[in-house]
Amino acid sequence: GLDPVIKNVFDALSIAISIPVLLYSAQPWLSSALQSIRHGIVNLDVPVSLGILTIFTRSCVDVLTGSSEGFLDSFNGLVFFLLIGRMFQQRAFATIDFERSVRSFFPISASRIVGDHEETVHIDMVAERDVVRVRNGEVVPADAILLYEPGVVDYSFVTGESTPVECKPGTMLYAGGRVLGRSVTCAVVKPASSSYMASLWSRADVHTNRDELARKSDRFGLAFTIVTLAIACIAAAFWLPKMSMAANVFTSVLIIACPCALTLSAPISYGSAMGLLSRVGIFLRNTSIVAQLQRVGHIVFDKTGTLTTPTCLAYYGSDLTPEQHTCVMALAAQSSHPISKALVESQQQGLPCVDDFEEEPGSGIYGTCLGHRVGLQGMPSANQQDGVGSRTFISFDGEILGYYAVEHQLRPGMADMMLMLRKQYDVSLVTGDSGSISSEICNLFATKNINQGAKPLDKVFYVQSLQRNDNNVMMVGDGVNDLAALSTANVSLALSNGSARIVPSCDIAIDAQRVAQLPNLLKYARMTRRVVNAAFWFTMVYNVLGMTLSVQGYLSPVVTAVMMPSSSLIVIAISIIGTRYCFRSLQWV
Repeated sequence: GLDPVIKNVFDALSIAISIPVLLYSAQPWLSSALQSIRHGIVNLDVPVSLGILTIFTRSCVDVLTGSSEGFLDSFNGLVFFLLIGRMFQQRAFATIDFERSVRSFFPISASRIVGDHEETVHIDMVAERDVVRVRNGEVVPADAILLYEPGVVDYSFVTGESTPVECKPGTMLYAGGRVLGRSVTCAVVKPASSSYMASLWSRADVHTNRDELARKSDRFGLAFTIVTLAIACIAAAFWLPKMSMAANVFTSVLIIACPCALTLSAPISYGSAMGLLSRVGIFLRNTSIVAQLQRVGHIVFDKTGTLTTPTCLAYYGSDLTPEQHTCVMALAAQSSHPISKALVESQQQGLPCVDDFEEEPGSGIYGTCLGHRVGLQGMPSANQQDGVGSRTFISFDGEILGYYAVEHQLRPGMADMMLMLRKQYDVSLVTGDSGSISSEICNLFATKNINQGAKPLDKVFYVQSLQRNDNNVMMVGDGVNDLAALSTANVSLALSNGSARIVPSCDIAIDAQRVAQLPNLLKYARMTRRVVNAAFWFTMVYNVLGMTLSVQGYLSPVVTAVMMPSSSLIVIAISIIGTRYCFRSLQWV
């Protein structure tokens, strides 16, 4: 009953109001789809964009030809609900990124000097004006001023510059730089959360490695788009010559299609899992590690510093003069190796400077102190082990003076952990120790899976031999002598033994005291996969049911415009609630 003039005015207003929605509000999907097509890829935004363009074009044609009032209200509702879903998606990712934070790539702890002793503290406790000590191979935990003696810092992890920088006292040391050679003492000027490395983190796109998910998403997007178009065309042809019904069915099928399982479920589920794990001291490099953990079949353990903690029992050999003893302690204080730390249990201050410091993985540490060349090294090949534990020999100006007998004690919870792991995984021990191994440790592994006297390169060869037999290998080490093997494994887990060591190539960092949580970590990864699968099957059932009703003409474009983004919200809810429920169902100590 409207006057024709008024009707035309409202028709024009409907189109005029909808054009900005198409050109601005719908751009996230349209631009992504256009870019993917230009690169010869069909991503999952293509079918969404087809639905948006179809309902807009069809409505404009209906309005301009006067055949009906069109579905521009449904078009605007569709974009509105898509944006609501996108907002929840962005908030979900923002929460994940906040929980993960820059700590994922920072060392877990730092050595803070308080008075005349050192204490190991969590990195979050390092505050402005604190004095920290950073040893060879450790990472500067926060932006700080170098004190006392000069040092050498490698910033390749932060800047990509491979040339080490020689720093004089008073020089600013930036967080993320790795100390080379002798240890340095520095005063913190910015906490880790506001350091230079944190600013790099916030600018760089290093939060999530989605390459694998993106490839799967693109393959799925092409197949999904082809199937959706085929169903829409066949259904529309079935309803001909009823043009109105055929157009409704074609539009409804394109709108109802929701490929949100891979675009939302996997990254949100894995990202939520990554954030939850960080709360219990397990830090993952990126979300793809959760998927890689699900494929692990063989776990390789280092011994010293990983399964065991060394304790120095006694010194045997020539009596050390006070000067010699001071030089040995000064040399040991430069290294973060577990045996070196055991030698200097009460980190002494006022020790003399060590020059020309060298640390040879799997061999020993060497340096010049008070004019003498001092070394702490493994047992020379000419000596024989007599079963009293491993030995660390002292060399002074090229002469072996004696050795420290070292006992390796199994960490608490290791026996129970290995019992649980051996039920589902093959486990191996690869250690550099060539002497006898305690029966307590031997009982944890099958005899054929114990490898002694392994140099760093031998560990790499062993991991590669397992991989050639189609094993997905996880390497667990303390990051001191295991860098090459950690880099070679499919998944690498580096333990923090109360030091600021960080392994750029490792996938997971965990405090050494929490390594017994490894079975929980692997089980949680498998449970997270089930959450992703549940979301995937929900999407499949939703699409089959929605398309079935659409091709039969039971769903109008108005209804499908509400149903499509609603399914995205349900997938987000399944992903977040599912990962949190699984996390809480496990006993995290």
